[in-house]
Amino acid sequence: MGNQHVKLTVDASLFKPTMGFSAGSMSATVDPSGEFELLVEAYNAEQNWRVSKKVSVKLASSGGFGISLRDGLFHEVRAEASVETVLPTSKHMAPLDFVTLAVQCVGVEVRLTMQVMVKNHPILPAIPVGVVAFTGKLDFPNLSTQPQPDGDIRVSGALVLSGRISVSLFGHSRL
Repeated sequence: MGNQHVKLTVDASLFKPTMGFSAGSMSATVDPSGEFELLVEAYNAEQNWRVSKKVSVKLASSGGFGISLRDGLFHEVRAEASVETVLPTSKHMAPLDFVTLAVQCVGVEVRLTMQVMVKNHPILPAIPVGVVAFTGKLDFPNLSTQPQPDGDIRVSGALVLSGRISVSLFGHSRL
Protein backbone atom coordinates (compact mmCIF):
# COMPACT_ATOMS: atom_id res chain seq x y z
CA MET A 1 0.00 0.00 0.00
CA GLY A 2 3.05 2.27 -0.06
CA ASN A 3 2.70 5.38 2.04
CA GLN A 4 -1.08 5.31 2.08
CA HIS A 5 -3.00 5.36 5.32
CA VAL A 6 -4.16 1.96 6.49
CA LYS A 7 -7.65 1.82 7.93
CA LEU A 8 -8.73 -1.15 10.02
CA THR A 9 -12.36 -1.39 11.14
CA VAL A 10 -13.62 -3.96 13.61
CA ASP A 11 -17.35 -4.52 14.15
CA ALA A 12 -17.43 -6.43 17.37
CA SER A 13 -18.70 -7.17 20.83
CA LEU A 14 -15.91 -5.29 22.57
CA PHE A 15 -15.95 -6.89 25.96
CA LYS A 16 -17.72 -9.57 27.90
CA PRO A 17 -21.07 -8.36 29.34
CA THR A 18 -19.60 -8.50 32.87
CA MET A 19 -17.40 -5.53 31.94
CA GLY A 20 -20.44 -3.39 31.16
CA PHE A 21 -20.35 -3.30 27.36
CA SER A 22 -22.86 -5.33 25.42
CA ALA A 23 -21.65 -4.42 21.94
CA GLY A 24 -19.76 -1.80 20.01
CA SER A 25 -17.27 -1.03 17.26
CA MET A 26 -13.65 0.03 17.02
CA SER A 27 -11.79 1.57 14.11
CA ALA A 28 -8.24 2.79 13.72
CA THR A 29 -6.52 4.77 10.98
CA VAL A 30 -2.75 4.23 10.91
CA ASP A 31 -0.27 6.20 8.83
CA PRO A 32 3.40 5.38 8.14
CA SER A 33 4.70 8.04 10.56
CA GLY A 34 3.53 5.94 13.50
CA GLU A 35 0.46 8.00 14.37
CA PHE A 36 -3.05 6.61 14.40
CA GLU A 37 -6.49 7.69 15.45
CA LEU A 38 -8.66 5.26 17.36
CA LEU A 39 -12.44 5.56 17.62
CA VAL A 40 -14.24 3.36 20.13
CA GLU A 41 -18.02 3.25 20.38
CA ALA A 42 -19.81 0.96 22.80
CA TYR A 43 -23.24 0.65 24.26
CA ASN A 44 -25.23 -1.33 26.81
CA ALA A 45 -28.71 -2.04 25.48
CA GLU A 46 -30.16 -3.11 28.82
CA GLN A 47 -29.01 -0.01 30.69
CA ASN A 48 -29.56 2.29 27.72
CA TRP A 49 -26.22 4.09 27.63
CA ARG A 50 -23.64 4.67 24.92
CA VAL A 51 -20.00 5.73 24.96
CA SER A 52 -18.10 7.25 22.05
CA LYS A 53 -14.42 8.11 22.49
CA LYS A 54 -11.86 9.22 19.91
CA VAL A 55 -8.19 9.07 20.88
CA SER A 56 -5.23 10.24 18.83
CA VAL A 57 -2.24 8.01 19.45
CA LYS A 58 1.43 8.51 18.64
CA LEU A 59 3.53 5.41 18.93
CA ALA A 60 6.61 5.56 21.12
CA SER A 61 9.80 6.03 19.13
CA SER A 62 11.04 2.62 20.28
CA GLY A 63 7.72 0.97 19.63
CA GLY A 64 5.77 -0.24 16.67
CA PHE A 65 2.41 -1.51 15.57
CA GLY A 66 1.76 -4.54 13.43
CA ILE A 67 -0.91 -7.08 12.63
CA SER A 68 -0.24 -10.31 10.80
CA LEU A 69 -2.94 -12.44 9.25
CA ARG A 70 -2.84 -16.19 8.70
CA ASP A 71 -5.57 -17.97 6.75
CA GLY A 72 -7.69 -14.81 6.90
CA LEU A 73 -7.58 -14.61 10.71
CA PHE A 74 -5.47 -12.72 13.21
CA HIS A 75 -2.33 -14.70 13.93
CA GLU A 76 -0.43 -12.16 15.95
CA VAL A 77 -0.87 -8.59 17.14
CA ARG A 78 2.10 -6.60 18.36
CA ALA A 79 1.84 -3.09 19.71
CA GLU A 80 3.75 -0.65 21.85
CA ALA A 81 2.21 2.77 22.17
CA SER A 82 2.17 6.02 24.08
CA VAL A 83 -1.32 7.43 24.63
CA GLU A 84 -2.42 10.59 26.39
CA THR A 85 -6.06 11.54 26.85
CA VAL A 86 -7.93 13.64 29.40
CA LEU A 87 -10.89 11.82 30.91
CA PRO A 88 -13.99 13.71 32.12
CA THR A 89 -14.32 14.00 35.88
CA SER A 90 -16.70 15.72 38.26
CA LYS A 91 -16.49 19.49 38.69
CA HIS A 92 -14.95 18.97 42.13
CA MET A 93 -11.98 17.02 40.76
CA ALA A 94 -9.01 17.97 38.65
CA PRO A 95 -8.87 16.42 35.18
CA LEU A 96 -7.09 13.07 35.15
CA ASP A 97 -4.56 12.24 32.47
CA PHE A 98 -4.11 8.56 31.68
CA VAL A 99 -0.75 8.05 30.01
CA THR A 100 0.18 4.56 28.89
CA LEU A 101 3.69 3.52 29.74
CA ALA A 102 3.51 0.20 27.93
CA VAL A 103 1.08 -1.62 25.68
CA GLN A 104 2.17 -5.07 24.61
CA CYS A 105 0.05 -7.47 22.59
CA VAL A 106 1.75 -10.65 21.41
CA GLY A 107 -0.59 -13.31 20.14
CA VAL A 108 -3.52 -13.27 22.55
CA GLU A 109 -1.50 -12.16 25.57
CA VAL A 110 -2.14 -8.54 26.52
CA ARG A 111 -0.22 -6.41 28.99
CA LEU A 112 -1.26 -2.81 29.55
CA THR A 113 0.28 -0.40 32.05
CA MET A 114 -1.01 3.14 32.49
CA GLN A 115 0.37 5.90 34.67
CA VAL A 116 -2.34 8.17 36.07
CA MET A 117 -1.51 11.88 36.15
CA VAL A 118 -3.34 14.88 37.59
CA LYS A 119 -3.17 18.07 35.54
CA ASN A 120 -4.49 21.61 35.93
CA HIS A 121 -4.87 21.27 39.69
CA PRO A 122 -5.28 24.71 41.31
CA ILE A 123 -2.40 24.02 43.74
CA LEU A 124 -0.46 20.94 42.70
CA PRO A 125 1.67 20.61 39.55
CA ALA A 126 1.15 17.70 37.21
CA ILE A 127 2.14 14.69 39.29
CA PRO A 128 1.77 10.93 38.99
CA VAL A 129 -0.84 9.56 41.38
CA GLY A 130 -0.79 5.89 40.53
CA VAL A 131 -0.48 3.10 38.03
CA VAL A 132 -3.17 0.94 36.42
CA ALA A 133 -2.04 -2.43 35.06
CA PHE A 134 -3.98 -5.01 33.05
CA THR A 135 -2.88 -8.53 32.19
CA GLY A 136 -5.09 -10.89 30.28
CA LYS A 137 -6.01 -12.40 26.96
CA LEU A 138 -7.49 -11.00 23.79
CA ASP A 139 -9.54 -13.49 21.79
CA PHE A 140 -10.92 -13.10 18.25
CA PRO A 141 -13.52 -15.85 17.81
CA ASN A 142 -15.19 -16.16 14.41
CA LEU A 143 -13.39 -13.28 12.72
CA SER A 144 -13.66 -12.75 8.98
CA THR A 145 -11.63 -10.37 6.84
CA GLN A 146 -12.88 -8.60 3.72
CA PRO A 147 -10.45 -6.60 1.55
CA GLN A 148 -12.02 -3.41 0.23
CA PRO A 149 -11.49 -1.91 -3.26
CA ASP A 150 -9.65 1.09 -1.78
CA GLY A 151 -7.11 -1.14 -0.05
CA ASP A 152 -8.69 -1.09 3.40
CA ILE A 153 -9.29 -4.29 5.30
CA ARG A 154 -12.65 -4.75 6.99
CA VAL A 155 -12.77 -7.19 9.88
CA SER A 156 -16.00 -8.52 11.35
CA GLY A 157 -16.52 -10.79 14.30
CA ALA A 158 -16.19 -10.85 18.07
CA LEU A 159 -13.49 -9.24 20.17
CA VAL A 160 -13.27 -10.58 23.73
CA LEU A 161 -10.92 -9.14 26.35
CA SER A 162 -10.63 -10.92 29.67
CA GLY A 163 -8.13 -10.67 32.48
CA ARG A 164 -7.22 -8.88 35.70
CA ILE A 165 -6.86 -5.19 36.46
CA SER A 166 -4.72 -3.96 39.34
CA VAL A 167 -4.49 -0.40 40.62
CA SER A 168 -1.61 1.06 42.60
CA LEU A 169 -2.08 4.52 44.12
CA PHE A 170 0.93 6.46 45.35
CA GLY A 171 2.94 3.27 45.18
CA HIS A 172 1.44 1.55 48.23
CA SER A 173 -2.30 1.02 47.78
CA ARG A 174 -3.20 -1.90 45.54
CA LEU A 175 -6.68 -3.09 44.48
